[in-house]
Amino acid sequence: MDLLNVHTALRFACSQDPNELKVGEEQLKAWQKDKGYYAGLATVFGDHSVDSTVRWMAITCLKNGVDTYWRPTAPNAIDPEEKSLIRKVLLESIEEPEQKISLQLAVLIAKIGRMDCPHEWPELLPVLTEKVRSESPLVQRCGLLTLKEVTKAFSSWRLSEQRLIFFEVTSSIFSYTTNVWFTHLTSVSGYITQGKLDNATSSLTLATTCLKILQLMLLHGFARFNADSDAVQLVGYLFELAPQALELRSQLPQDHSSFEAAEETTTMIIKTLFKLQRNHPIGYIAFLDQTLELIYMTIFNLEKRVLLYEKYTVYGLNMLKCILKCEDYAIPSARGTGEVFVPVQVLQAQKSLSDFFNDERLRMILEQIVTNFMLLTSEDIEMWNESPEEYFANNYDEGLGQSYALSLKGSVEGALMAVLHTMPSAGAPIITRMIEAVQNTDNSAEWSALLMKEAVYNAVGLVAFDLYQYMDFELWFQTHLIKDLSVSDKRYHIIKRRVLWLLGCWVGVKFDAVYHPTLYQCIINNLGPNENVLVRLAAVDTLKQSIEDISFSSEPISTFIPSITECLLVLLRQLESPETKLLVMNTFCVLIERVGTDIQPYVGSLLELIPHMWVETQGDNSSLLRSVIITTLSHTVCSLGHFSSQLHPFLIHVINGATDTKQPEHLFLAEDGLQLWKSVLHHAPQPTLELASLIQNMSGLLGLASPSDDSTRSLEGLMDIGSSNLLVCFYIIKAYVILFSQSPDIFMQYCSEVTVKACQTYIRDVKQSGVDAIVDVLDFVMVAYPTNSHQLLEPVLLQLLHCVLSGEETYAPTLCLYLAVLARAMLCNPQHFLILLQSLVQQLQQEANVLLGTLLDIWAYRLDNIGEIKRRKLFGLAAASLLTVNDSCVLGRFGSLLDMCVEVLHDVTDTSTTGGLTDCLVLQGEGSHQFASPHKPHPSTESEHDKRVRQVNKMDPVWTVSLPQLLATQLEVCLSTLGMAQYRSLISDVDVVVREQMTDFLPPDRVNILLVFDM
Repeated sequence: MDLLNVHTALRFACSQDPNELKVGEEQLKAWQKDKGYYAGLATVFGDHSVDSTVRWMAITCLKNGVDTYWRPTAPNAIDPEEKSLIRKVLLESIEEPEQKISLQLAVLIAKIGRMDCPHEWPELLPVLTEKVRSESPLVQRCGLLTLKEVTKAFSSWRLSEQRLIFFEVTSSIFSYTTNVWFTHLTSVSGYITQGKLDNATSSLTLATTCLKILQLMLLHGFARFNADSDAVQLVGYLFELAPQALELRSQLPQDHSSFEAAEETTTMIIKTLFKLQRNHPIGYIAFLDQTLELIYMTIFNLEKRVLLYEKYTVYGLNMLKCILKCEDYAIPSARGTGEVFVPVQVLQAQKSLSDFFNDERLRMILEQIVTNFMLLTSEDIEMWNESPEEYFANNYDEGLGQSYALSLKGSVEGALMAVLHTMPSAGAPIITRMIEAVQNTDNSAEWSALLMKEAVYNAVGLVAFDLYQYMDFELWFQTHLIKDLSVSDKRYHIIKRRVLWLLGCWVGVKFDAVYHPTLYQCIINNLGPNENVLVRLAAVDTLKQSIEDISFSSEPISTFIPSITECLLVLLRQLESPETKLLVMNTFCVLIERVGTDIQPYVGSLLELIPHMWVETQGDNSSLLRSVIITTLSHTVCSLGHFSSQLHPFLIHVINGATDTKQPEHLFLAEDGLQLWKSVLHHAPQPTLELASLIQNMSGLLGLASPSDDSTRSLEGLMDIGSSNLLVCFYIIKAYVILFSQSPDIFMQYCSEVTVKACQTYIRDVKQSGVDAIVDVLDFVMVAYPTNSHQLLEPVLLQLLHCVLSGEETYAPTLCLYLAVLARAMLCNPQHFLILLQSLVQQLQQEANVLLGTLLDIWAYRLDNIGEIKRRKLFGLAAASLLTVNDSCVLGRFGSLLDMCVEVLHDVTDTSTTGGLTDCLVLQGEGSHQFASPHKPHPSTESEHDKRVRQVNKMDPVWTVSLPQLLATQLEVCLSTLGMAQYRSLISDVDVVVREQMTDFLPPDRVNILLVFDM
């Protein structure tokens, strides 16, 4: 490849001229698969006479190409000769003076080294070792930078052979790298004394780079780091130099680069110890004593407090937390015989912890955590006053993220909870003494005393689960916390907010239900418009926690619902931040869900406000709030019942926006939108055209819009909405089937195509629960639309027939569901079912009567696999309905069909009040029967959907037709149709036991049909 062309394209790609930039980028992209292109990039990069910007672009393009085309198995892989040239240029260019190019070069060498070293690139490590040992500062700096990136790449090796290679690399350079690190770090104090701060910065930077290399080797370069003398020596240096590094940092001017370099070095020391303990807890046991002493002396020592800074404190406290919570240091629980084997290492760890945490040190640590690290800062108070909603958003639910654990507040709280959880009996008295010291502090106290009280209350909330056995919280609530909440002084807002938060922490731990009315009154008192916004938000959160509690009862809160809803609505109108509105809406949502219909008289104002909020939240950053609005609407619809029909115009608009795949927001709102859709259908009093037209959104959700490739589209739809939402989609389709059974013409016009297409597309592509939901839909279609269902469902029935008869489906539970659908089809319209079989003759290369016989044999064989009594009766009814079919294959299985009927009769019959046997599944009175669902809703909570299901069930032969009566009728028809001679012949083939049992099951007034049994 012409190097001049490559150079020109790179220069254009660096140009500020948009036209040249576009040409250069397009040309470089076009060459990516061409032979010699990457060698050309390496050559341009290696030419130091070329402009540094062009060289940087060359190595960047080369680095990106290595990711895609370096591996030998990659399509259009780089040739071995070209690779060899690139490796040669890279090694020759390690001594790169340009900082930004040097970093890219180091990363590129590491990427290639991870794939090629040591077999294809054996000279890499010797060259790097040589560079690191160089006396030239530039060469050593570049060598260490490259070695750091290479070590980082090697540490990610996972194959055993590769790990052994990394072990060898570590053993060869670890000791020398330690010496380089130690030399640079110990030379800094001399530079500071001489006033050579730039030299100090350089040494600190190199020391930090060396320690990053050593850290990776400690973590991944030893099978057991504590068995290597060099590694143990390095860890000893870390403990020795950490306090010195803190002192060193304090001696440097903060406006000089050396200060930042010293801070980075000190952070790397404590970070290395932290990661070593976390990655190798057993090997680290020998260093627990030194670690605990280091943490205590540098973090909790009052004299050394001025030396601390945030990052060091964060890693130190997190290390303390990890040590205390480490499962490898815990004594195993007793099992079996009660004997516990405790490894020697665990005993050593327990001894280190017990020796360190004496009463005085435990008191000092807890007091320092609470009274020093947990105090609100001036920045907190400033944000509280200037932007309270932003302050709330920054401090709400912080503990949920990993990043929070690496913040100062998160590490402080984590350390406190770890100490109390590990030593509750020793730590609880210290916390209670702190409570006693501050609980009488009132609004007249100094500001510092109020801050101390807030910090102690914060600690009590954080350790509630470990403290509840050691203090009477209910008594404290009555004697002090209620008083704290009644203070109106503005300076006391920080205490009121913390008390409310504290109650939210304890309400699910230890808070008797008898105090809940008092709690609700306290919440209402602090929800008023005259209160501080943060106090009101804390009250809302506490209300939410109390409602979500597992022991919640709606009775104590019922009298407070009007005041609560009014206060929440006033607050919701005043808030501006989406995060704070989200909390209030979430609380409304939980309240409506838990109190049910009791909320009906008070939701009118909320429903007036929600449409305005829906419009205000339009945009990319408000999907979470819209999601909560939809969830709130779902619970509200369930609470209002059929009265929710007045809201249908807005609800349909919301559902359409959340489930229309043409709108981008459906990606975030579809799940909640589906739940709202289902709720609206379940509580709709009657079918409407607006609801019917909404079902077209289901085509997009299920991937049914394109008719080109059903299987592909179905999988795409499944991936888009998820398997759990797929079930909800079919619950919605089922609701449509039942709702529009009152208006079959509308159903056939708007809903039938989507229903059939969805069932046909997914019945073979979903797991068992999905098949069950689809079969339920098909079942209701055939019951609710008896005149149209046989033609409407023909594609699905043909699909299932082919699947069953060809043996494609062998999984018994799924096969039984398919057979249940076919049994229903046979029962609803036997003649059309036989026509369907006839249409499969050519496809399956068998006669129709042979196919019918095969199907009947499968039915008879699989009857025992069906456990649900409803479906067993369905099989029995289908078998009885076939008795009158004058076909040789049916008549040849006459005895088998009667055997199926008798087997089902054993399940569905019971002794009646008159003494005879009756079908217990036949509905009686208000649609009840012996096998009614145990989950039947209470009349007060019964939805319109439940009522419609009951009405549709009254059309279902399973619930309306007596199997003994039907069987007797069918036998009488057989006798009259076939004549006595043929009828006797068929009966003679029936098993004697079956005939005797039939005598017991048939109605007494029709048992004469069985007299022909007496041969």
